[in-house]
Amino acid sequence: MRYREYLPGPALRGVVHRFWTLRGEATDGPADLQRAMPDGRPELIFNLADRFEARRGRSVERQPLALLVGPT
Repeated sequence: MRYREYLPGPALRGVVHRFWTLRGEATDGPADLQRAMPDGRPELIFNLADRFEARRGRSVERQPLALLVGPT
């Protein structure tokens, strides 16, 4: 996986803290747990690839392609 952060341009700095991207190939096994520290900011997430899936017992939950999360 490749994670990168970008600062917004001057026109957005008053309303956007940062942009970030995550790229990489999915694995067949369980993903490594990655903790995120709370920062009190909401996040808009736009997934431009396949939906993420979470397996819970025998069921599979699919994340939407766009969602609002937070504030964390």
